[in-house]
Amino acid sequence: MLLLYIFLLINGNEIVKTIQFNNNCIRKEDIEQYYIKHIVKIIIPVCVTSIEDRAFKDCSALTSLKIPSSVTSIGKGAFHGCSSLTSVDIPSSVISIERDAFKDCSALTNLVIPSSVTSIGSGAFAGCSSLMTVTIPSSVTRIGISVFEGCSSLASVAIPSSVISIDWRVFAGCSALTNLVIPSSVTSIGNGAFAGCSLLSSLQIPSSVTSIGSGAFIGCSSLVTVTIPDSITSIGGNAFRNCRLLASLVIPSSVTSIGDWAFTGCSSLVSVAIPSSVASIGYNAFTGCSSLVTLFVQPIDDSGSDIATETISDEGAAPNTPAFIKAFNVQQQFPAVTKVWALDDVIAKLKGKYEAYNTLADIPRALRAAPDATTWAGVQLWMWWLPPSSFVAGSEDTRTPCKSRTVTIWYTMLTAYKSSEVMEILPDLEPELWEHIFTFLKHYHQPTY
Repeated sequence: MLLLYIFLLINGNEIVKTIQFNNNCIRKEDIEQYYIKHIVKIIIPVCVTSIEDRAFKDCSALTSLKIPSSVTSIGKGAFHGCSSLTSVDIPSSVISIERDAFKDCSALTNLVIPSSVTSIGSGAFAGCSSLMTVTIPSSVTRIGISVFEGCSSLASVAIPSSVISIDWRVFAGCSALTNLVIPSSVTSIGNGAFAGCSLLSSLQIPSSVTSIGSGAFIGCSSLVTVTIPDSITSIGGNAFRNCRLLASLVIPSSVTSIGDWAFTGCSSLVSVAIPSSVASIGYNAFTGCSSLVTLFVQPIDDSGSDIATETISDEGAAPNTPAFIKAFNVQQQFPAVTKVWALDDVIAKLKGKYEAYNTLADIPRALRAAPDATTWAGVQLWMWWLPPSSFVAGSEDTRTPCKSRTVTIWYTMLTAYKSSEVMEILPDLEPELWEHIFTFLKHYHQPTY
């Protein structure tokens, strides 16, 4: 025979009630016979192994709770709406926390999830608006839909390297979240995963991630920088919508699609590099980017590698640019753009202020962008100038020459290019590399910083 002690506070008087039951689980029917809104304390006997679905739902006066080490599972909505619950001790015997288990426990401030837990159900801690810290153990491999949605006081969270996916709206509305490290184990970021994280200022997405879901970072109004790795193949609709402080963006050549409204309202976005691998640019993907003045349309070869040639060789593939042309000419998604860098066959198709020009060289300097030292053409120029002993293709050598040396290299090579003694003055490099460099020099694109 088991006894569950329930403490009720009625008219200022504490009343103790006992519930007798013969199984090892606490059910909703055991509790609902009492005035659940007057329950302030519960002593759960040690022999209980599970807390069933909605067992203590809406016990809005319950302030603290100790779950015994005999409990292995906490059911769906077990403590949903316990709005006065300030602390809860989850023992290491618990394996699963089901959906909505602690949803809307708005007074809960701290949470330690034990390492025994392997799964956290959808919405398990959603609406815990006072929750400031949470520890997620390395035993968890997936964080379910909306688990921490609306935890508006959550300032930081450590996602363990065991997690392989961040599901839909997991941290949506965590408006106090300022720091976040996404581990390299994560392969996907779900729809709306960080929507409304208005204090999140920077983000590095690991190279393990292959897709960014719809609305993943919508409304992250403090996001200034974001690093998109070359493992990403698609950027979902509304993914970065209204990220008003995002200033620059380089989309890697692995990306093949950009969803509808993906960067709408990014009003501080000044420059964007769009690779020719992008086969589709969604409706109004860049609408409202009122500061966007510089566009780089980056060609790729048939292996997916970035190139900087004016024309594609017989071995290379023609740049995949119809999506960009449609977005530029038909949808008019780049009305503020005044500087463009692209291959000649792209330039020849542009309308509006670029309609009169057929090649990049024809475009006046005021309307022509120059690739900077971190983009394709600039990298080709100065990285290959390093002595052979200090640079090996395929290595992780990322040294960058100082600005003065870069400019000196540029002018030296330009002089050599214009002279009749090119091959005598310049080092012995592969012919295709010279093609890259000469194309770069021909358009007088000095590297900028």
